Amino acid sequence: MKKLITSILLLSTILVGYSQNLILMDGNKNVINSVVYNVSTLSNSTSIFDILVADTARAVNSYKVIRTILSKDVQDSAQFCWGGLCYGFTTNTSTHSDTLSRGDTIEYAHGGFHSIFVTGPANVVRKVHYQVYNINSVYRNDTAGFTIQYNPTLAGINELNLSGTLSEAYPNPATSIVSIKYDVNSGSQKAKITVYDMLGKQVKEIFLNDKQGTTRINTEDLYSGIYFYSLKIGDKTISTKKLVVTK
Repeated sequence: MKKLITSILLLSTILVGYSQNLILMDGNKNVINSVVYNVSTLSNSTSIFDILVADTARAVNSYKVIRTILSKDVQDSAQFCWGGLCYGFTTNTSTHSDTLSRGDTIEYAHGGFHSIFVTGPANVVRKVHYQVYNINSVYRNDTAGFTIQYNPTLAGINELNLSGTLSEAYPNPATSIVSIKYDVNSGSQKAKITVYDMLGKQVKEIFLNDKQGTTRINTEDLYSGIYFYSLKIGDKTISTKKLVVTK
């Protein structure tokens, strides 16, 4: 069963002061309904954000997510996931819905909400609003939203000189071996490619000894599904791309 049943005590606590059927929470289970959630970000970096969605309605309902991009830079890229599918900048309403029963809480690992925002080089504030809503418009209270504000922070002198490129994986989808080209300007800092699953858990780490080249990654030990791979120099993420593994 894909839903995680939360305790009655948790739902009772959350319900105090909320008449909405939907409760949105961050990873620490802080309620973020109608909240502007501030995230600090560097230029050319990746920010990942997951939420928990709890339903307190009396019936089984299906929900979708709509995204409103309030401000961004032309070189930014982003996606959000809901209902088992992920959507880029060109799609602002999820085509798939997720079904929740009273007392259910859904997390990203089971088809819930997940967002990835990759900032470009511009040093500007970005804002993105997300609204979870019942696809049956009769239920007026079955909607809740929050805004993520990405606030730029200044990079150190050494960090400004870090740059690099990362190619699309080939083949993609991959079954056994995938090849990825890279080109880095890392100064004296070590570069690596990390692979992580949809929960953000790192599953592979490949250290790069050359400034440019092609690395081959064995995917036979990975489960079928969606992964992300990032080029990192020191603690800075330079680029992130998606990899699909099939068996």
